[in-house]
Amino acid sequence: MSEPDGRNKHIFVCYAHEDIAALEETCAWFKARGHAVWYDERIHAGFEWADELAEAIDECSVLLFLATPHAIESRYCRNEIAYAIDVGKPVLTVFMEPLELSGGLKLSLLRQQAIVRWQLNADEYHEQLSFALEALSNDMALTGLGTTSAKRIFQVPRARNRAFSGRESELAAINDAFGDAPGAVVLVGHPGVGKSQIALEFLYRHCASAALVAWIRAEDQASLDADFTQLAVNLGLTEARNADTPQIIASVTKWLSDHSRWWLVLDNVESPEQIATYLPAELRGNLLLTSRNQTWDRFAASVPITPFAEHEAVQFVLDRTGQDDEEAARELAQTLGFLPLALEEASAYVTATGRTLARYLDLFSEHHDELMGRSRPPADYPASLRTTLEMALGKVEEIEPESVGFLDALSYLAPDDIPLSFLAKLRVSGREPTELELDGYVSALRKYSLIGVQPDSISVHRLTQLVLRDRMDSSRGNELMEEVLAILGAEFPRVTDITGEAMPKCRRLLPHVIAALGHAPGFTTDAGIHAALLSRTGTFLSARNEPFAAARLLAEAHARVTGNAAETHRFAGVCELYGRTLYANGELVQAREVFNEALAIFAEEGEQGQRHVMQIHVDLAWVDWTAGTIGDAMDHAKTVLTMVESSGGPEDARRMAGTSILSRLHLENGDLTAARDMLAQSTAAIESLQGLRSPLLCAVFLQVGYVLRHLGAPLRAISWARESLTLGTPVFSKHHSVMGASHCVAGQAFLDLGELEEARREFEAAAECASHVAHPINQDVVTAICYLAMTLVREGRLQEAEHLMQTRLSDPASLVAGESKLALATTELAHAEIAAASDALERAVAHADNADAILAPYGSNHPYRLMPLLTRGAALAAQGSIADAEHAHEEALHICTQHEILEHPLLGRHLIGLANLYETTNDARARDTRAQALTMLERTLGPSSPAVIELQNQ
Repeated sequence: MSEPDGRNKHIFVCYAHEDIAALEETCAWFKARGHAVWYDERIHAGFEWADELAEAIDECSVLLFLATPHAIESRYCRNEIAYAIDVGKPVLTVFMEPLELSGGLKLSLLRQQAIVRWQLNADEYHEQLSFALEALSNDMALTGLGTTSAKRIFQVPRARNRAFSGRESELAAINDAFGDAPGAVVLVGHPGVGKSQIALEFLYRHCASAALVAWIRAEDQASLDADFTQLAVNLGLTEARNADTPQIIASVTKWLSDHSRWWLVLDNVESPEQIATYLPAELRGNLLLTSRNQTWDRFAASVPITPFAEHEAVQFVLDRTGQDDEEAARELAQTLGFLPLALEEASAYVTATGRTLARYLDLFSEHHDELMGRSRPPADYPASLRTTLEMALGKVEEIEPESVGFLDALSYLAPDDIPLSFLAKLRVSGREPTELELDGYVSALRKYSLIGVQPDSISVHRLTQLVLRDRMDSSRGNELMEEVLAILGAEFPRVTDITGEAMPKCRRLLPHVIAALGHAPGFTTDAGIHAALLSRTGTFLSARNEPFAAARLLAEAHARVTGNAAETHRFAGVCELYGRTLYANGELVQAREVFNEALAIFAEEGEQGQRHVMQIHVDLAWVDWTAGTIGDAMDHAKTVLTMVESSGGPEDARRMAGTSILSRLHLENGDLTAARDMLAQSTAAIESLQGLRSPLLCAVFLQVGYVLRHLGAPLRAISWARESLTLGTPVFSKHHSVMGASHCVAGQAFLDLGELEEARREFEAAAECASHVAHPINQDVVTAICYLAMTLVREGRLQEAEHLMQTRLSDPASLVAGESKLALATTELAHAEIAAASDALERAVAHADNADAILAPYGSNHPYRLMPLLTRGAALAAQGSIADAEHAHEEALHICTQHEILEHPLLGRHLIGLANLYETTNDARARDTRAQALTMLERTLGPSSPAVIELQNQ
């Protein structure tokens, strides 16, 4: 075991003891260059090394992971990596051979720096080690990165280009443009001139000591969102877990506005407007952009990027090829218009084939004349690039014929971060490639600079993709597009598989899905495959609280399979998903129509379609409930239970859904006996399936909590609402309506308990959700604003409560679609409490009366009246209208007695109100009533409840 150098921070080497030869080679190189190295040859020896290992990682500058089959199987290696990341140490992975990482390691090493050793010779490997250490080892100390331990973040998925040369004037111009103060600089120029490579080189030269360095793909919104989400993850921001995309972006923007010493590269930006919402108003760090757009004057300083100067182009070709024919290099550079991308392709060809530069020029001339005779290339790329690519592709076809078809398919995806798992599915010759064949494809394409290679992904230049698509005939393009859509459809998780673990995969695939769907309209692809991908993507966006984007995709899926007899079953499935998105958007009539379309089809499938039929009846129950047609909603829920009984199967989620809906609907109808019965059945069904905890059951748990709260069981209500949040957090955006409604139920129960601080937190979360719901049809979410105002009033924060009601609920009737009585009544109650706190007692009584009148259709003995009666009684008592106040409280007692909800916290508050009234006329009755209230509240809420303590102190 080597000892750490006490003077300098060491490099901690994480390895498997079977790989001692690889360890010795790497360590010898480090030591020869004066680097201190720490490693433990006996890591398998046992527990006694744990403290020493942790201390060594704490003191290291970089953890170097030698990734081999033995190492990725070693729990010791996994533990060391996890600990290093946890304490904020950078991890540099060296892939010693081709590997498929486990899910856990992929997650841990995502976006960490990596070197693909097995593709490099010794000199290349050591050079990349030097570059990586330069980027990772300088100034590792950093504080204030979100909620994680102090660490430096280097989110740059591209290794430094070892063949970079020239461009010194451009690099100097960028440095001068930034100067000493934070700011924004944009590199502008035509495609293929090397903007991205210059930006990458600038990062490695000038940004090694920055607290945060991140490379953001900006060619489309899906890529922007994916990379900003990954940045939120790396920063340790809580919003990265389950917030919707705008909230994630806002959290990163806030972090950027609160911190300095950061560098962001936004690559291939279209316009300033495209990125306006992604950046803080005032830059405290540095922003480097690349763009074809020339109009950046008011946003950033521009540095024009043109093709190589002649001497740079000549030197590049000579360095890249290792040849010394300067005249041929100059002629080649002139022929290719000094375009870096074309020169790279040509140099790679020369290097791979061993041709001389002069011979390449002859071949180029022959191919160029032939191509120009066939077609005229689009203006998006120079003709010389088409020729260099055609020559490279022709040579690749000679050594790996199928690899060109493999590359053609990639032209329909986003250009960067194409997962190797996707590549392994491509059926280039009618079957999936073997691992060795895949290695051959990648090796051949990389050899001719047609792709870039990262540890678990590849990239293709945008211009290369454009050339590839342009050269393909429509038949070939159609075949490949179907293949791409089929693989993406199979790889993108189904709705039932969308869990917290699947979310990173969904986010990573989304840019490729959007790119492929963008190209698909030009082809006659299989309607079923296309619709399946649209449906899965739409479902993911819906879960992330992007209902309008989801609706667009699902509407297209619906159109794709409408009237297609061969896709009847798929059409019904699309209708099912589309209906839920329409419901989330408040389109109740259209939602009912598409649900009924699906219901008719699944009903004809007999037993095979029964589960779908039951689920659609559940969906229709919610549509009818929201629309205010309670009877129809109850019919759908009862149909579900009848089908569950007749199926003879075990308890399942449909029984839970049906009974929870019926429990809620019976409560709405004032039949608390039936509500209790359905509640008991629902909880029994849940308890019988303890292992079933799908996020799709969030609504079931939510409704159980809602009913429990109105039956006077606030503690149990909180437990069920919190369970709903626990189930939904890994999947749904925190602003999803079901999450907001769960917060609202928990908040109401805390308010009943007198726990004002806890109630306020829950209502603030629910109100925040309400602000992100485009059509807040869920009255539980809308009422959160009113309950938050009431909580603020009870905390003595009257002005805040008034401002909240004025700004958020100026016209509550317009905010709630369909059945809105509870939301409107709660609005009146909030105004009543504000008025009472302002000593405007007549107005308080009027608002309470309005609330009671709104609730009249529920019946005179409905528990929903307990709150208006309490508010009315308190206001009347303060006015001195003792008899009227007493009548209001006694009416509430009658409701509780009739429904046998004799331990409801609201009943306790009514009893306290009566006790206060009796004190003016009958001290004994006041004492008895107060004692009754105290006994009931102690039993219901516990002796330490604020309500109990307050009563005891009176």
